[in-house]
Amino acid sequence: MRIIALLAVYNEAKILGRTLRWLADQGVESYVIDNDSTDDSRAVAEALLGSGVVGVETLARNETFDLEAQLRRKEQLAADLKADWYIHHDADEIRQAPAEFQNLASGLAAVDRAGHNAVDFHEFAFMPTSIEEDFEHENFIEEMRYYCFIERDTFAKHRINAWKNLGRPIDLASSAGHQVRFQGRKVYPKKFILRHYLALSREHVLRKYCDRQFRESELSRGWHGARATIRVEDVELPKRSELKRLGPGADWDLSDPWRYEPLFRKAPTPSARSKQPG
Repeated sequence: MRIIALLAVYNEAKILGRTLRWLADQGVESYVIDNDSTDDSRAVAEALLGSGVVGVETLARNETFDLEAQLRRKEQLAADLKADWYIHHDADEIRQAPAEFQNLASGLAAVDRAGHNAVDFHEFAFMPTSIEEDFEHENFIEEMRYYCFIERDTFAKHRINAWKNLGRPIDLASSAGHQVRFQGRKVYPKKFILRHYLALSREHVLRKYCDRQFRESELSRGWHGARATIRVEDVELPKRSELKRLGPGADWDLSDPWRYEPLFRKAPTPSARSKQPG
């Protein structure tokens, strides 16, 4: 069974190689859409062509984060690449199957055999807890231990990001990528695991979120939330006492869920909330 993760990336050279190698070790190939990175992200991906990466291309950025353009391109790739399963993926994500499966590929194969064609993910958000911490390197998976369980109560509560290719058109864009939609979707009842590395240092928060320009058409639909309003003075890292710690062999802790991402809690409330994707 062939599985391809579709990644759109921008300036993620420091961690992209590790994410791509993680996917390869999980039995998943990758196709990388480089969104005009100004660092070595494209070169990192190209160096892994034939070693888990099946394709690399550039999508023009035009100085604006255009999520809809990225999602539309992924919809087209899902029609063209002819894989059995796809995963809508980001460079700052690590995805895995529940503990009873050997790896992500074996978990998706079991889902397929059970007659389901889509998978939802529990989201666990990792972030630094002090200004001294800097995880912008390839050991971020091993060294970042503090997380919170995200259980949103908005349109973004789902992360249905893996799906079987039924030879039908799929829709990622109408939900801002939070859930794939297609005729005959049947979601597996048990969620898989998504480790979301929101930021790897305070400096990373500033570069990744405070300088980002968004399309007005996406903001008017309620996309991006506090990520579109956060300013340098709003950045406050959570305390370790607020988070859970992932220890060796520990189970994922689903208690005390957060309804939002702690990094953005001091950002001004976005005023545009109309026409949210469902």
